Amino acid sequence: MQIRITGFHLILLGVLVLGVGGYFLLDWLIVTDVERVEATVEELARVVEKNDVASVMPHLDASFRMGDLDLEAFHEWYTKTLKVVQVREGSIYDTEAEVDKADPNLARALVLTFVELENPRGFHRINWQLEFRRHGEHTWKVSSVRALWPKDGREIPLKSVPHWIP
Repeated sequence: MQIRITGFHLILLGVLVLGVGGYFLLDWLIVTDVERVEATVEELARVVEKNDVASVMPHLDASFRMGDLDLEAFHEWYTKTLKVVQVREGSIYDTEAEVDKADPNLARALVLTFVELENPRGFHRINWQLEFRRHGEHTWKVSSVRALWPKDGREIPLKSVPHWIP
């Protein structure tokens, strides 16, 4: 049996290739808000690994909260914490981000991390719940952070950080 390829088949193949190629091109060109939030999480993770407070602060919204701390108090707390705890390496192994349907200027992300600390030395799983506010058309900044126990999702009290590290 011989397969015969006609001009119609070549046109059909060309349309199929163009359609699939067009789909992937559009997917690459169009960046959603969820993808921007996830990119912000990745950038923040790289910055945190530097153990430099000044590098983290531009990623935080003016209304930032972590527990009872506002932006200024967080800056002070983070500076003191870095004198005790140094992040050697961190990796994100899952991020679930979503933009608020009622207010598209707000977003949330649950970030599951594995962190290697230099001082005190050790590996730790830590989950983070981040909330974001939109700044301009394409920028998201963190407006609140909660550290969560990986096992049951309960919040890690801020007063016990960094002392919760075994």
